[in-house]
Amino acid sequence: MAPSSAPSNVDLSYFLALPWCEALLSAPGTSLLPTPSRIPKASTEDSMFAVTLRTGDTIP
Repeated sequence: MAPSSAPSNVDLSYFLALPWCEALLSAPGTSLLPTPSRIPKASTEDSMFAVTLRTGDTIP
């Protein structure tokens, strides 16, 4: 299901706990890929996705 550079376990666990998401993520042929733009960087590059959009009220 997941390549060696899969999304973090915390994020994956969150979505696998939702039945409709689990069905999609477990479907044959589905590849799970990390999203580097969601990782905070010292340069503040990608802050919109890494900080602003990653809150308790948005998609983890």
